[in-house]
Amino acid sequence: MKKRLFYFKVILLSLLANFVYSQNVQVKGKVTEQNGNALYGVNVTIKGTGTGVISNDKGDYSISVKPGATVTYSYIGYKAQNVVVGTSNTINIVLAAEANALDEVVVTAFGMAKDKKSLAYSVTQVDGKKFQESRTANLGNALTGKVAGVVVSPPSTGAGGSSRVIIRGGSSLGGNDQPLYVVNGVPIESGNYGQAGLWGGNDQGDGLAMFNPDDIESLSVLKGNTAAALYGARAANGVIMITTKTGKARKGMGISFNTNYTMDKAVDFTDFQKDYGQGINGNKFTTQNEALDASTTIWGGKFDGSNTIQFDGQQRPYSHLGQGLTDFYRQGNTVNNSLAFSGGSETGNYRFAISDLRNSDIMPNAKFNRQTANLNVNSQLKKLKIMLSAQYTIQDAKNRPRLSDSPGNANFSVIALPGNIPLSVIQGPTDKKGALADKYELRYQGNVFSTNPYWAAYQFYRRDISNRLVANTSARYDLTNWLYVMGRVGTDFTSRDVASSEGYGTAYKPLGDYFESFQTQRQDNYELFVGGVKNFGKFDLDYLLGGSQLRIDSEVKGTGGGELVVPFFHSVNNVKSPGRNYAFSQLGTNSMFGSLNIGYNNWAFLNLTGRQDQFSTLSPDNNTLFYPSVGLSVSLSDALKMPTAITFAKLRASWAQVGGGGPDPYALNVTYGL
Repeated sequence: MKKRLFYFKVILLSLLANFVYSQNVQVKGKVTEQNGNALYGVNVTIKGTGTGVISNDKGDYSISVKPGATVTYSYIGYKAQNVVVGTSNTINIVLAAEANALDEVVVTAFGMAKDKKSLAYSVTQVDGKKFQESRTANLGNALTGKVAGVVVSPPSTGAGGSSRVIIRGGSSLGGNDQPLYVVNGVPIESGNYGQAGLWGGNDQGDGLAMFNPDDIESLSVLKGNTAAALYGARAANGVIMITTKTGKARKGMGISFNTNYTMDKAVDFTDFQKDYGQGINGNKFTTQNEALDASTTIWGGKFDGSNTIQFDGQQRPYSHLGQGLTDFYRQGNTVNNSLAFSGGSETGNYRFAISDLRNSDIMPNAKFNRQTANLNVNSQLKKLKIMLSAQYTIQDAKNRPRLSDSPGNANFSVIALPGNIPLSVIQGPTDKKGALADKYELRYQGNVFSTNPYWAAYQFYRRDISNRLVANTSARYDLTNWLYVMGRVGTDFTSRDVASSEGYGTAYKPLGDYFESFQTQRQDNYELFVGGVKNFGKFDLDYLLGGSQLRIDSEVKGTGGGELVVPFFHSVNNVKSPGRNYAFSQLGTNSMFGSLNIGYNNWAFLNLTGRQDQFSTLSPDNNTLFYPSVGLSVSLSDALKMPTAITFAKLRASWAQVGGGGPDPYALNVTYGL
């Protein structure tokens, strides 16, 4: 008997240990440098995911992670560390300085590569491999936890939703705090295509969803006004530079294939009470009309298991069914496959890649698909260098979830569903989800503007199909070894077909509606500049002077209306009084810009920039703005021959050996050196 009891205890403890091990633990700690000083802004990320936090001004951090996972601690200028989480809840980290950190070459304004220490502003460059560790559908979300001072708000609207990226806090009362995105040296349109308003609507995605992570070579974040001054007003909130991959010199053709699968599940953090059910003033509903009119009023008596009447006149147990949000949402799945071909020689290289992303969202009946084709070609012909890059993207999004107000918002309805109404009942008696036998919306409560979640998910319709081409070509000719001339032309063209319908039979709109619109936007950039690098003894000059033109053309055509003539036939040809809308706009900006970087002895650098923009939208009498910037960078480690601790230790030892008396003559210097 004792042996059985012993084995039972062993099995119980093993199961308990396994359960505890599978749960997330809250890991806390402090990140410091080798001299004990706290490090602020250290990226603390869970390897292989987009989850991460940043250490505070005291170096403290806290992150929820499963035991056995690997946590990466990274900070500019320091060597990254990887730590496997065990059972301890405290992990303190000491980061070692990276000796070559200041000699890093980063991509800056106009796609130019610069020595990081020569810049008088903050630039953080993220290697493209970081985005391949967790291939998110929206590139903006992949920035989470990777760059200090960059705050990312991931979408709550599925894989195709937009992402809000803010550099160093909000700066606009109008809410447009997004940075300027520049791809291979050319600015692109990255804004939101549309979002929910006060009375509801859909997040229609943004321009960042076009990128396949496998095509990214590097991403540079330019912070502050000095960093963004060369891009003028469009860069008021900072600049994010994206460089796509190119081919490399090699024998034969290189072939690369990547596949990635991501599974999503809704996490229910609600903690609603489960002791009291439907009713008013502590009393249960006694009639069908009471139950229908106030079905979401949960001020009734305690659950007791007795039969009570519900919205459809049926008697059901007055008990909490244990349902939660996860019983309505489904498992989301995303599969992303990409194939790339590359090659090259000493005089040129190429890379061509295609990718296919297919997503089924956690919201029932919602999906997002994306196909991309990316091409990069470079050719060097003696003093002439020609570069071409192009990306074509097709996006197909179906039934993006509604947000904000309750009409058509399945999220709103399912979270307010009483615990004693079965989800299987509000699905309806037929294959038409959320509908009665007569095909009209199944109402389980009195507010017509709170839509049945299954009706909202399956009988509301929205589909947007986007075709986008982002391309640029440039040519650079070296006139001398200290002067070059370069021209670049870039275009960003998007065409969108958007159709939407509130189903015939909807409680708040019984006759339904149907709308369709066609939207196009074209953004062309033309740039011409001269520049070079010249050395004068201990002085180095890096100079640039040029001009650019920006032209943006937008057009919207649409038709549709309310009240469908033939029931349940959703088409623009079936609306009672179709309306038409048309909008067209043209914007232009002419610019002149220049920069001069003066370096002294490779340790002191003075950065001067200036840009003047002329806007077509302002009065001809006062339509220009000038943006100057001045910055100074000094590398003390290069300017001063700092003594080392080893040198002073030897000096102290020597002083002791010769019998030196009195105060240590190097004590003050030692303190200064350390």
